[in-house]
Amino acid sequence: MITAAFRNLTTRSLVATALVAFAGDSFAAAPRRVRDALTGEALHAFDRGAVLFADGDFSGARAELERAHALSHEPRVLYNVAVCEKSLRRYARAIASLRASLDEGKATLPRDYREKVDDTIKALEPFVTTLTIESDQDGATVFVDDENVGTTPLAAPIAAEVGEHTIAVRKTGYLDMPVRIALTSGQPKAVRLALDPAVKRGTVHVDATTKVGAGVGDGLRARVLVDGVEVGDTPWTGTVDAGRHTFTVRAAELVTGQKMDDVAFGGDTRIAFTMEPEKHEARLRVVTDDDETSIVLDGKVVAHGQFDGAVASGEHQLRITRAGSEPRVSDFVVRDNEVRSLNVTLESKRSGVPAWLWVAGGIVVASGVTTAVVFATRQTSYDGSAPGTLAPGFVPASFRIRGL
Repeated sequence: MITAAFRNLTTRSLVATALVAFAGDSFAAAPRRVRDALTGEALHAFDRGAVLFADGDFSGARAELERAHALSHEPRVLYNVAVCEKSLRRYARAIASLRASLDEGKATLPRDYREKVDDTIKALEPFVTTLTIESDQDGATVFVDDENVGTTPLAAPIAAEVGEHTIAVRKTGYLDMPVRIALTSGQPKAVRLALDPAVKRGTVHVDATTKVGAGVGDGLRARVLVDGVEVGDTPWTGTVDAGRHTFTVRAAELVTGQKMDDVAFGGDTRIAFTMEPEKHEARLRVVTDDDETSIVLDGKVVAHGQFDGAVASGEHQLRITRAGSEPRVSDFVVRDNEVRSLNVTLESKRSGVPAWLWVAGGIVVASGVTTAVVFATRQTSYDGSAPGTLAPGFVPASFRIRGL
């Protein structure tokens, strides 16, 4: 049941007179009416608050009355502020205003005023409980029904009206995830809110060593790149978005290292590289038509018949030789990681008969020519079909063969 003190804390406190008046022997030296204690702008603000209250604008009335109190420091004005808070169903604030009134005027307020305020506080207390709000993040702003009530960690529980409320803890870089709670009379409640980062990230450590075990950094600069973006030097520690990323380490005269790894939200990922000295070489493949063929690279025999191996990048000379054949010499250039393939066929050296001629059965045939020249140094006999229309030993006068 609502007490008489609660019912009395109504519009009658301000309507018409816009004052709270109390009689009492201990208050004889002070004005009997609140309005009589005010002057100047404080009085004007008090009167504006009375008009707004009478019109049902409790929020506006409260603002004007708070100004009147700030200018006058008259503690009884706070009773009227409490009336506005009660009309807005903000019982916790009404109690706070009433207690502030008692604290400010404890040396001057009359007994009947103090008793009335005490009774009113007792009447409002059943409609207020305490709420403890905690968060996993310090420095977050706490809101109750969109009203800022402090920053985490809060120094103490806050007073809140019974009923439903929206609690939110907000901090830059974190998602705003308000919760709805219900408070009941005489039942303190505690709420702990964990903030979820707006961007989920994890910590990554990147380090590199050379193959001999020395850390990269003694005279060597190893750069760390995350998804192609340079972020610093080894050893490097930083945070990146959760998910799959490509990590690259580059250092002068060392082979670039690259790895892909998954970074877990809130995790601690360690990525280590073992880097090797950079190699400036290519691959050379040489194939000949004879296992007796010598393959000479830069003046050194490297194989016979075939060669397949690594060579330093740059200029080289390749010499292919075989007894009785014309050697072939080739100068060439290979780039880093290039693969060069060569197929080589040697021709026989010329000896007496031109290399473009071949001899078979006493007939000399010019390679690639349909005309045939028949000659003989001795009588030749043929078995089977006639040897042809030219007499044996005939050589046209216009044709000369060197060495015959």
